[in-house]
Parts: sequence; structure tokens; C-alpha cells
Amino acid sequence: MLLSMILTSSIFTLYIKSEHAKATALTWAMIIAIINLVAKGITVDLIIVPIIYLIGWGIFTLATYLEESIFLRVITLILGAILIFASFVGGFKI
Repeated sequence: MLLSMILTSSIFTLYIKSEHAKATALTWAMIIAIINLVAKGITVDLIIVPIIYLIGWGIFTLATYLEESIFLRVITLILGAILIFASFVGGFKI
């Protein structure tokens, strides 16, 4: 649980410092890929990692697009934090 919180905060720190949606989504997908490879093998990675990349890219692009409205951007980033945390804890199961 603590590792999940650390990884979630590091991904959001990367997004806040760089404002680059693709790089942040790729980092999130790579961390999930490494965790899944170590824990389960390559079978789950072929399905989960591209889905996580697309979800992350969509969330961070939406947050960049909503730069003018701080309330909507914060709501988007909170939703993103919940999804990232759920992916590290094991909320994305097939």
C-alpha cells in the first residue's frame, strides 16, 4: 500500500513538473508492466499495459486541455490519482 502511494505521487509529480501527457502515461504503463512481469509473467501485460497507456494519455491530455478551469482540472487529476492508485493496488483485474 505504501509503495502504491509512493508510485502514484511520483507519477503525479512527473506530470506536474513536465506537463507532458504522453511521457506521464508511458511512465505509468512501464511501471505497471514491470510490476506485472515480476508478479505474473508476460501474459497479462499484453492486454493491460496498452489499456493503461491509453487511459493515462486520455486523463493527462484532458487535464492539460482543462488548464483554464482549475476546478475541472483538479477533479480530473483526482480521478486520475484514484485510477493510478487502483492500478497499483490491483484494481484492474481481468
